[in-house]
This record gives sequence, structure tokens and C-alpha cells, in this order.
Amino acid sequence: MSIDRIIILFFIAFLVFIALFYRRAILSRLPGLSGEAILGEEDEVAVYETGGPRTMCYNRCRVRLTDSRIIIAQKMLFPRNAFHLRYVISYRVAEARTDLLTVLKKGYYDIEVPASLVSLSEKGAGISVNLPISPSNNRMIEFDIQRSGEFLRIFTPSS
Repeated sequence: MSIDRIIILFFIAFLVFIALFYRRAILSRLPGLSGEAILGEEDEVAVYETGGPRTMCYNRCRVRLTDSRIIIAQKMLFPRNAFHLRYVISYRVAEARTDLLTVLKKGYYDIEVPASLVSLSEKGAGISVNLPISPSNNRMIEFDIQRSGEFLRIFTPSS
């Protein structure tokens, strides 16, 4: 057997391993917190991860806002109505925290960001949402959403 075939077989086996390992990282399998209520949801959102070596764009995402988390999941190619989890952001916390080991175990970012670090700005008929991924560097998640009412209610400081 040639070295080319061995490398291709190893690569295919690696992809199958990753698919099996992260098969639970689907929006429909994400357990809800006790008493958690969904406040809003929007489909077909483009989510950008900026501040790293390159900008990542996740197209066709579903952004779900609950009373304690922002959940961002990307539409999968083959399953008809399945969404792969990208970010689960808890915003009812005192300080920001990201754990690389948790990302590797779960297959998605499970991070904590205080609501005070989430910034909103008006953009057309909706709003632009920016929030930090990591407290130690300038990596950010950015997306534009049309259903802005719940985001404004939660993340705008009351006077």
C-alpha cells in the first residue's frame, strides 16, 4: 500500500472519529437550564468571529436568546433541520471565563460573558451585537439581528 493511500485512509478515519466524538453538539440535544425561557430566536444570521489570526464567518446561523444564555448554532448541510452548536454564552455571570478544555470536550464554545460586556449598536432596522469570547485577548463575536426588542431590554442599562 502506498504512503498516499495510508495518509488518505488516516485522514478519513480522523474525520469519522471527530464526527462521532462531537455528534452530541447539536442544538436539539442541548439541555435547557431549569426554569430557562426562550425570549427570542432568529434564523439566517451571519455570525463573525474577529480578532484572531483570521476572521471566521458562520453563515445561516440560528441565534436563540433565553433569559440566561445566548445560543448560536449553524445550519448543518445534510440533516434537514439540524443545527450544530457554535457558541453557548451565559451572560448572568460576574466575570468572563473561557475554558479551552471545555471547548475540546463539547465541540463548541461554552463561555461566560457578563451582560455589561455585551455591546449593542443600531444598524438599519435592527441592531449589531458585539461580545468578547476571551477575556485575555481581543477576540469578539459579532452579528446583526432584526428582532432587537429582547436584546435591547436585557443588555441596555436601565437608568
